[in-house]
Amino acid sequence: MKQDEEIKELKKEAREVKEKEHENEIEKIEKRIHYKEDYFRRKNLRIDGMVEDPDENWEVTQNKVQRLMRENLG
Repeated sequence: MKQDEEIKELKKEAREVKEKEHENEIEKIEKRIHYKEDYFRRKNLRIDGMVEDPDENWEVTQNKVQRLMRENLG
C-alpha cells in the first residue's frame, strides 16, 4: 500500500517536471518568435490613417503612400 502511494507520488512528480520542462521550452520558442517578428518589422513603417488591404501588393502600397504624401505634404 505504501509503495503504491510512493509510486503514484513519483509519477505525479515526473509529470510536473515534464510539464515544467515543456513550459521552459515553450518560453524559449516564444522569445525566438518575438525576436524574429521584431527583426522582420524593423524596416517597416506604419502610417496612421492609411488603411491596409490584406491582398495589397508593394506597388499598390507605394502608390497609396505617394498619393497620401502629395495630398497632405504637397
